[in-house]
Amino acid sequence: FDADGNVTALAGASIGVALDSEPDAAVQASVVDPITDALAGLSNNVIGTSEVDLDGLRPSVRTMSTNEGQLLADSILAAGQERAASFDTPVPDVAVTNGGGIRNDAVIPAGDITEADTFDVAPFGNFVVTGAVPRQTFKELIENAVSGVPEAEGRFAQVAGFTANVN
Repeated sequence: FDADGNVTALAGASIGVALDSEPDAAVQASVVDPITDALAGLSNNVIGTSEVDLDGLRPSVRTMSTNEGQLLADSILAAGQERAASFDTPVPDVAVTNGGGIRNDAVIPAGDITEADTFDVAPFGNFVVTGAVPRQTFKELIENAVSGVPEAEGRFAQVAGFTANVN
């Protein structure tokens, strides 16, 4: 690569798909087109509306509470509360999610929120886990979550169901 990121030389070979010719029709039809169609479906599936911009910028979600982080934490809490009985677990009172797991690094403008937006915000296989946490452990978890501020280390907790005053 040159300083501008352009490929200046290459060596080796691809496995099964030529990289220096027209796209392979079979790969296009069986891989590229279905993925493109699925992504379009996610982008067209409106699941909600926001009256305000949602701040998911990396420097924000990793150092302070943001409305996008709170929305995600509220969603996690709601999912845990909704499904607790079906898993025979206690109904959670609070939810905590790591600001570093919020990955869209963007502001979602006020208006429609799509299913695709949710994958941009939380693209990993995120599971809601419920359980009892002793008070001292919970206190230590929250202290750890804010101990890296003002640096954007990624461990800042976006929370639901409680507030924490940090002095």
